[in-house]
Amino acid sequence: MCSDSLEVKQSRAFHRVGPSVTAGPGQRNVSNSAEQRRPGGSMSGKQPPSQHDSESVPDESVASSAGYKNQGTTINAGDRVIIADSAEEPGVPLVYRTPEERAYNIQRLNLDKRQLEVIPVLQGEDELRLLNFQHNHISRMERLGSFRKLVFIDLYNNKIEEIDGLDELRGLRVLMLGKNRIRSISNLHSLHKLDVLDLHGNLIEDIDNLAHLAELRVLNLAGNQIAVVRNLSGLHSLAELNLRRNHITYVKEVDCLPVLQRLFLSFNRIQSFEDIECLSQAQALSEVTLDGNPFAETQNYKMRMMLNMSNLRQLDMKRVTDEEKRNALIVSRKEEEKKREMEKSVAMKERKRAAIANAAKQWDELMKQHQGTGGSKPSSRSCSGKNKLPALDLPPASPHSNMSRQDSARSTYRSSAFEERPPPPPPPSDKPGPAGGECDISNSHLADIDGEVLNLYGTGSVSAALDKNWGVQAAGVVNTISFKFIDYDEIAPQFARMRARFPNVSTLIFEDTNIRHLSQLNALSQLRKLDYLHIKSSGNPIVRVRLWTSYVLFRHSAFSIKKINDHMVTPEDVSQAERLFGGITSIQALLSSICLTPASNSADGAKKKSSTASDSDLRKAGKHSVSNQPQGNSAENRLCQLSSLPLQYLSDDRKAGQSNELTAAKSVCSRHLSSLVRDVTSVDQRTRLLHHSWDAMFTNLVTQYSSWLLDSDKFVTHTLAQLDISDI
Repeated sequence: MCSDSLEVKQSRAFHRVGPSVTAGPGQRNVSNSAEQRRPGGSMSGKQPPSQHDSESVPDESVASSAGYKNQGTTINAGDRVIIADSAEEPGVPLVYRTPEERAYNIQRLNLDKRQLEVIPVLQGEDELRLLNFQHNHISRMERLGSFRKLVFIDLYNNKIEEIDGLDELRGLRVLMLGKNRIRSISNLHSLHKLDVLDLHGNLIEDIDNLAHLAELRVLNLAGNQIAVVRNLSGLHSLAELNLRRNHITYVKEVDCLPVLQRLFLSFNRIQSFEDIECLSQAQALSEVTLDGNPFAETQNYKMRMMLNMSNLRQLDMKRVTDEEKRNALIVSRKEEEKKREMEKSVAMKERKRAAIANAAKQWDELMKQHQGTGGSKPSSRSCSGKNKLPALDLPPASPHSNMSRQDSARSTYRSSAFEERPPPPPPPSDKPGPAGGECDISNSHLADIDGEVLNLYGTGSVSAALDKNWGVQAAGVVNTISFKFIDYDEIAPQFARMRARFPNVSTLIFEDTNIRHLSQLNALSQLRKLDYLHIKSSGNPIVRVRLWTSYVLFRHSAFSIKKINDHMVTPEDVSQAERLFGGITSIQALLSSICLTPASNSADGAKKKSSTASDSDLRKAGKHSVSNQPQGNSAENRLCQLSSLPLQYLSDDRKAGQSNELTAAKSVCSRHLSSLVRDVTSVDQRTRLLHHSWDAMFTNLVTQYSSWLLDSDKFVTHTLAQLDISDI
């Protein structure tokens, strides 16, 4: 793999780094030993080893066959290095070279692949600067302090578990410890001139104890167990950082590396750009690899990298062109606009949610007040029983219908349908906020057009929707209006304006609007058309009235309503509604006849007296109620207006102003019903009497006519007696 090519290079780096390493920290020969490869540690144009290299780095089998032992001494014929037993330290090898070998390269010693288990004693090697122990079995770093001129140590592929024994090597420039068993970075405090540090292929979990290495330019930590990249501050000269094949999920402090140019993060666990966001602040960083990470598999990976790293020249070993950057910038601007729109939409949704929540809270508080006042809304006016609409007995749907069901329906209708509606709540104290877009929002109400639906929440939203300039097209598209957390008595007076403002509305939805009485539904007649009506059970007591749907069909038959509360209206439903509520029209006819037909024209004396009395009472009530009206508005006209009261929607103000008329109308209705009962009773009594007398009457007639048939003279005599001769 290209990530391991650094360690391959190390096998030859020892031979290519010569005495020129003694130059200052800027000497390129030392850095080339570790940097002359592709990014991420890969080789770039490896040159074949020289003849001396091939001799100095023999194959292990060749080295073992070429060496020989003589009285505890091993001589390698290839490089003329002698390994013997040390007399001063038993068990520790003693290494020395022939004079010819030492003279050939006095500053460099290659001891790779010698199966060394410890660092041997090096005799006569005080001038050593480059030392190679690759591919041995060394477990401890010892006996190196005496070689203070060392600038390069290579201990690649050994068994070292701890960095130690380097305190005296203050001039060390390159330290190669790749592929060992090191678990932590330590004991480097004296290596202030260190230029290259290779610790790849170990067991390191944390990056630490490096802040003092101000001259370090190349750091290789590939193939470890690092999860978080941190503790990089202080590495002011670091130009290349290799962190391939770790467990990295988060990177930080890379922006603290002022000259970092190359960063290799391939094959880690980075999920998004936010995990490496500090890279965007690294001004000198121009080459990055992230292949093998989950982030590199995302759709906008390359674009995000180019946009957030202005100096990026290579990404995943591929050149980044200026044209790609320009295209990425264009796409980024579009996405930024989309993001702003989304944020704006989210903010608007949050405002809507808050407004709806406030409207719901105010509605709950109002309902609690209703419960505290016995189910009616608080009002400055006292609501007396005289102001209530008359309770009417509903006619049965069929003479053969179940009587108990009729009684139950009548009882429900009496108790709930025509009770007085409480007055609407006072208008909100806060004014609607500024309109924006397709909605009007304040702290307590919301008017919002969503496609073809106008949603209204909270007190004040109806007026706000009617006053807002939606535009002809937006208003014309609306075909449904949904009301929520608004008292119906606030909505009903605005139906006429809604008809003009939203001409195509054909569907109404009411939820938590406190619809309590059938008479409130009369206000729907102000609309242009109504195809669908949905009154939800939440916050609308009228839904508990069994016959409310029939009343709507009867009262608004002109609309030809198609569906009520998800129930398709059938011709049978319309017929039943007419049978149930058709009697209301007779009340209208009665009230109209009072003002249109003079009482003196009545043919029946008893009825004349009754109707005259009723008419007198009603006219007195009318005169009393119009005492403050202009004189041109006569009592008769006021009485004619009362004829339509049963099918009208009366606001609380109108109801309060017509309390006397309502009382009189109730009296007339009561007397009319009483008269009907008396007439029916009289007819029934006469029928019963006829039924009991008919047998005797029939017997007498048959007997009489039989006798006349037998005696014609008697019949003639009887007939002439019945005639008045003077009238002939």
